[in-house]
Amino acid sequence: MASTKKIIKLNNEFSLQIVFDPLYENNQEVDLNRLLFIDYMNLSAEVATFSIVYSSIGFLVADLRREVVKAELELKIFKSKAKKEFREDAIDRKKRTTIDEADDYMRSLPEYRIKNLQHIEYKHRLETIESLYWASKSKDDKLQKLSSTISSQDFTNDLMNTSVKEINFVRLKKIKPLIQ
Repeated sequence: MASTKKIIKLNNEFSLQIVFDPLYENNQEVDLNRLLFIDYMNLSAEVATFSIVYSSIGFLVADLRREVVKAELELKIFKSKAKKEFREDAIDRKKRTTIDEADDYMRSLPEYRIKNLQHIEYKHRLETIESLYWASKSKDDKLQKLSSTISSQDFTNDLMNTSVKEINFVRLKKIKPLIQ
């Protein structure tokens, strides 16, 4: 996902350019305290930018859910093939086997361990990002309630006069269009 750039028209003279590089494409670690903190002194900038971050985290959750499901599928396919191979080998040797023996055989294979550990790792990543998602939702809900206390005129004035250059990992830049 490429960076997101949005232009918010503040008045007839100025606009606010918002640029956000998705959290999961940036090589730097994200400071969660900074991300989840509400800067009341720059509430309008918080309100204007946080939905971009919140939706990006939602997209990340969706991507990780897909990876978990893919890893589960790979694990199921591997289990099925390994057990089938074990049963076919037993039939060739004219030996009777139990379900437990097929399970033990499958679990003894190095590939099973690798696929299982991959699945566990994807689930852990998903659970970690889901925790961030719910914390972000909490911040977004609070910002929505707080934004109802700001008039649209105050909101515009606050954004025009903000000295903040970056908030919620979103860069802000006040621009004056060359052509009006």
